[in-house]
Amino acid sequence: METRPNPGSSPPAPERSQLAGLDDAELVSLYLDGERFAFQELVNRYQERLLNFIYRTIGDRDRGEDLVQETFVRVYRHLHRFDPTKKFSTWIYTIASNLAKNELRNRSRNPLVLFQAIKKNRPMTCSGSDTSGRRWSGPSRSSPSTTRSSSCCARWRARPTRRSPTSQE
Repeated sequence: METRPNPGSSPPAPERSQLAGLDDAELVSLYLDGERFAFQELVNRYQERLLNFIYRTIGDRDRGEDLVQETFVRVYRHLHRFDPTKKFSTWIYTIASNLAKNELRNRSRNPLVLFQAIKKNRPMTCSGSDTSGRRWSGPSRSSPSTTRSSSCCARWRARPTRRSPTSQE
C-alpha cells in the first residue's frame, strides 16, 4: 500500500548527507523549522574556520576554542534574529570578531591575564643575572635568545652550588 503525503504537512526533512549540499541560509531556515541536524551542519562548516580566525586574533588556542564555543552558543540563542537576505558567514564572523576583541580588551585591563597568556606561550629559560648584577628571566632583548639562553644555562650549570650555613654534612 502506497502512502501519500498529507497536503497540509510539511515536506519530509532532508537526510544528514543532503544537508551538506544546502547553503547556510537554507540550513538556518531548516533549523528554525525544527530540523535539529541543520545546526550541527553549521557547526561542522564553521568550527575550524572560526577557531583559526580567533586564534590569529588573540594568539591563544585554548582560549580560542572557548570563544568559538561561545560564538556558537550566541548563534544558537539568536538564530531567530538572523536576516536570511544577508550572508550567514558575515553574521557569525562578526559575532566571533566581537568576542575576540572583547577578549583582547579584557586582557589589556587585567595585566595578570596578559602575563599568563604570554608565559604560557613562551618557552622556559633559565634565570640569572647580567654583568651589572640585575636579575633577569628569559631571553634578553639586546641579544639573540639562543645565544643568551645557552650561555646563561652553561654558566649556571658549571657554577658550584652554594651550601647554606645551616646544612650539616
